[in-house]
Amino acid sequence: GGRVRVRGPAPPGGVPAAGSGELSFRLELSRRIGERGVDMSWMPPHPDLSRSTVMETGPILPDPYVFGRDEVKNKLIGLLLGTTTTTATASSSSAVRPTSLSVVSLVGMGGLGKTTLSQWVYNSKPIQEHFHLRMWVWVSREFDLTRVTKQILQHLVDPQSGVQKLDNLNVLQEILVERLKGKRFLLILDDVWEKDITIWRQFSAPLALGDTGSRVLLTTRDASVANAVRSVKIELDCLSSDDCWSIFEKHAFAGAQSHSSRQNLEPIGKEIVRKLKGVPLAATAIGGLLRFEPEESKWRDVLQNELWESEQVEQGIFPALKLSYEYLPLHLKQCFAYCSLFHKGYNYDVLELVQQWMAHGYVPPPGRRPMEDVGRGFFNELFNRSLIQLVNGRYVIHHLLHDLGQLILREDFHQMGPGQVHRIPEDAHS
Repeated sequence: GGRVRVRGPAPPGGVPAAGSGELSFRLELSRRIGERGVDMSWMPPHPDLSRSTVMETGPILPDPYVFGRDEVKNKLIGLLLGTTTTTATASSSSAVRPTSLSVVSLVGMGGLGKTTLSQWVYNSKPIQEHFHLRMWVWVSREFDLTRVTKQILQHLVDPQSGVQKLDNLNVLQEILVERLKGKRFLLILDDVWEKDITIWRQFSAPLALGDTGSRVLLTTRDASVANAVRSVKIELDCLSSDDCWSIFEKHAFAGAQSHSSRQNLEPIGKEIVRKLKGVPLAATAIGGLLRFEPEESKWRDVLQNELWESEQVEQGIFPALKLSYEYLPLHLKQCFAYCSLFHKGYNYDVLELVQQWMAHGYVPPPGRRPMEDVGRGFFNELFNRSLIQLVNGRYVIHHLLHDLGQLILREDFHQMGPGQVHRIPEDAHS
């Protein structure tokens, strides 16, 4: 049939900026995953960040269990407390290290648990007792000096102070100097990509005026970032099979399997874990996928799926994440794919998201239960499968799972040119 206008709540400023061609094929998603025509022109072409928070990570540890990282945890704590001494591994002669500020970098590919490990360290008792101030900022790809400085100040000033309304970086840094003077602080910068030493010098100048023993811990996927800031570098390796199994087991066997079925499923699960290559996020995703699945045949389907033999992105994590999508029921595929229309790091409001699913027809017509209750059930299913996470009281999707959603959109549509979209036939994937 023809296209119909959706009457329902619009996403609160969550659609990423894109060129006309890319935006067209993203909006065309509603035609495929909803099996109906939907006019989504009400969605703004650029994100309205004033209406949402984009802080994807925070200092609160969602899960107290951190498997297989005891050695790294102890090393990190020692470096931050100053009880472990080592030399910076960076060799760049152009890099400058502030004299009273020590920087430690945690380096590793996406999905290895850099953020989780940093959250554990941030909340550990020795760290809380040692530092006068602790601050956490999620940086991401764009190292906006003003934004990052404001986020540091959020930890240090009264919300009513008006500091967040200031846009003059010099003024913000002067306030920061006053707040840090005489204080031994720990600043965690999560997910740093910027390696321009000029930006780092300007950013770190007020930090260097904190008390002796102050530390910066940054996480990054790129070792050259750690080298640029002349930091002590700790490279995070993949987990052992045993530790990866512990994560998988925690998620996979939290469901309704009986003791007898678990005995049959465990050997298959251990074979699956060997394919996960020690990546914690992959173990979480596949464990969540199988959480409520008691059938041995379904576990074998996952084990023998051809995706394991595909081109491996990020050392095998994408096949695992793709499997966690492929084995979803259709209604959950629709709902998960819709979530990737929002910008990375978006904080989902459960009710608003459910109402949008309802408006697009992803929630079946009401029976005995109200539609909103059914939609909330869909949301809970995605949460229980670890495809949506609760971080600092906000619902978010891990950045690699968001990348998966974007990949799904690109696989389902072939972009012909600006403003032109060729819809793949319904039977193309059958």
